[in-house]
Amino acid sequence: MRRAAAALLPLLYAAGSLFLAHGATRSWQHDRTAEATALGACALLLVAALVARHRHQAEAYDLRAELERAARPPLPRRRLSADEITTALSAACCERWWTSAGAEHDHSGKDQNA
Repeated sequence: MRRAAAALLPLLYAAGSLFLAHGATRSWQHDRTAEATALGACALLLVAALVARHRHQAEAYDLRAELERAARPPLPRRRLSADEITTALSAACCERWWTSAGAEHDHSGKDQNA
């Protein structure tokens, strides 16, 4: 029930805002400036409420994600040896090949600057 109400509330706000904007337009067409201004202000207030609700939900989502991330145990770290680092770096293609968008290049690494 709560989810249905949460999903329906923005639709009701939008429908109410459109109805008030329509009333403001009709009042303006009939030279009723005070009523048009009041209805337009109410329509804008509903839009502002919708935006504030969306921001609140986004902040709540971010906080929930941050709590879940903080609750996870940290990943184990291990120190790499010099041989493992050298092997990983030599397995990567040269920077020149990457910047030349896949053109032919030498895999031997002799063109790389050390």
